[in-house]
Order: sequence, then structure tokens, then C-alpha cells
Amino acid sequence: YAKLFNLSEGLVCVGSYSGRLRRINKAFTTLLGWEEDELTSTSVLELVHPDDVENTSRELENLRSGMSTINFYNRFRTKGGDYKYIQWIATPEPHTGNVFAIGRDITSEKLKEQELIDNEISARTFFENSLGMMCKHDLRGNLTYVNKASADSVGYSIQELMTMSLYDIIPPEYHNDLDQYLAKIRMKGRVTGLMHTRHKHGNIRIWLFNNILVNDAQGNPFVIGNAADITERHELEIDLKRTKEMLERTNQVARIGGWEFDLIKQEVFWSTVTCEIH
Repeated sequence: YAKLFNLSEGLVCVGSYSGRLRRINKAFTTLLGWEEDELTSTSVLELVHPDDVENTSRELENLRSGMSTINFYNRFRTKGGDYKYIQWIATPEPHTGNVFAIGRDITSEKLKEQELIDNEISARTFFENSLGMMCKHDLRGNLTYVNKASADSVGYSIQELMTMSLYDIIPPEYHNDLDQYLAKIRMKGRVTGLMHTRHKHGNIRIWLFNNILVNDAQGNPFVIGNAADITERHELEIDLKRTKEMLERTNQVARIGGWEFDLIKQEVFWSTVTCEIH
């Protein structure tokens, strides 16, 4: 028992209901940096993080009433001033007033857990507040998550969209393209292209999307969609192309040539009619 007590890499101790440590193993001094006499002469309530004092006191009261402690954790101050997360399993011995406890350092696990939480909050904040359309859908096109911009872009509420699929917001004349998209992303895992959606009031919006296939924690595949509204830009490009074509036809009919000379680059540009004239 003595060898097991002293050689254990985990924290092993005998304490009291008041939080006084009566006997500790070497792992305490190795992990926390305090000397044995410093720990045994101080209540644990003076060493735990101020925010954990109340919960720790409550656990000590539970032990006093005969209840065992399982998977309780608090933060212990080290001699260097930082804190270690310790997970405890403890059981009382009522006829002696002793508390037998085993502790495990879970600091790295808690830090990783907090990092994951922070990353999830950041990702969710970015997702929900993005100015572009962002959504999740399954491989049948059913929407499982949308941001506010997605809802605003098609005139539905978020709750309405969560009961709909891509087939409901994409006009029927583009359903064949949607079928090809779902098949392609299942096969390739990433698809980029143009998507047409119909607003609740009937007008058409054009989106440039870049979607990727991922798996959730259970291994189920789903698609994360990210799209930018290019309706106005697309219409401007069409108008520009139409204007250019009309100008070229006008020049061809009128046989008027045009030219441009860049004085800095010393480069000359001739229109088609100018080339023909020469």
C-alpha cells in the first residue's frame, strides 16, 4: 500500500472534511511545486481558484454527509502562480473522519476543450453574421442550417428554410443542374459554380458558390455551402456585352473604325473595322 501510494503518478491523499490534507504522495509536490509541509499545513480552500471555492466547499459537505465524489474537478494553484485542473474521485470514512481521494491532472484536456469551444463560437459567429449566403445541406439537398443572409436573400425566415430543400428555392428549369451538382459533390467533394434561386416574391437571384463535402462526428456526410450574390454584376456584364455587340454592329454597318494609342506604354489598339480599312 505504501509503495502504491508513493509511486502513483496520480495525486493520492488522505484529507479531512474541512479540506485539510493529512497525508499526500510525491505527485503533489511534483505537479504543484509546493513542499509537503506547505500543503499539509494549508486548507485546500486556500489553494483552489477563487471561482471554485464554493463548489469545492459543497463537495466537502457532501463527503461529510457520507456521499462519494466522482468526476469532480477544480483548479489548484501551483507554487508558480498558475493553475492546474484536477479531477477528483473521493470517498469518506465516517468513523475516522478521513477522506480518501485520487486526483488526475486534466489541464491539457480542459485547455483543448476550451480551445474547441472558442473555435466553435468563432465559427458560429462568422457563419451566422456573414454577409454572404452560408448554409448546410445533406446529399439530397435538404437544408439543415442557414444563416440570416441566406434567409434574407430568398425572402423566407430561417425557420421556414429549415423545413425546405434546395429544390424549393431553385427554379424548376434548373433542377437538372441541381441533380448534377448533388451527384458531383458526392463524387468529388468540392464544387464551384453558379446557382439560380427564386425569391419568395418571384424574382431570380444569381449566386457564385463554393461548396465542400465534410463528415460530422458520427461520419455522416453533409455539405457546407458558401455563396456570394452576383446578380447585379451578372446583369452589368450582360449589359456591357450587349452594348459592345451593338457598337461593333453599328461600326460594321457604318464602316467607322476606331483606334486608341497608349502614350505611356507606346501601344496601339485598332478596332476590327480599322483593321479591315487598312
